[in-house]
Amino acid sequence: MRFCQHATDNALERYVAEIDFESSRCFGALDSSGTLIALTEAIPFQSNGIRCLEAAFSTDAGWRCRGLARAGLEAAQAWARSEGIERIILHCDARNAAMRGLLRSIDAEVSVDRFEVDATLFPRAASGAPSARQA
Repeated sequence: MRFCQHATDNALERYVAEIDFESSRCFGALDSSGTLIALTEAIPFQSNGIRCLEAAFSTDAGWRCRGLARAGLEAAQAWARSEGIERIILHCDARNAAMRGLLRSIDAEVSVDRFEVDATLFPRAASGAPSARQA
């Protein structure tokens, strides 16, 4: 889905080689035995001179619908604020009901087409609730 087409191994290797893993952050949730059950990846990038962050989520099937993705998003937002990042970008397949539910529960600017959902959050400079609107 990332590429909206079949991607060759060579294309994937080139794509991964360009990711700035030093700037990315991951926020995880562990169960009582120390097993990773949810992960939020926050990848900063620039778009037209604007500092942005793409956030991606993965939660073990048995742990879904317990607020772990929301907690990961809140951690990513706090980090984005501390780094002066202006926008958080979220993207999912239109059939991803869990992610669409998360997007409905937060104040995000959302656009939906037949196949994809895109959302933008604008982290506040001061602490507080997540916000999609900033002047």
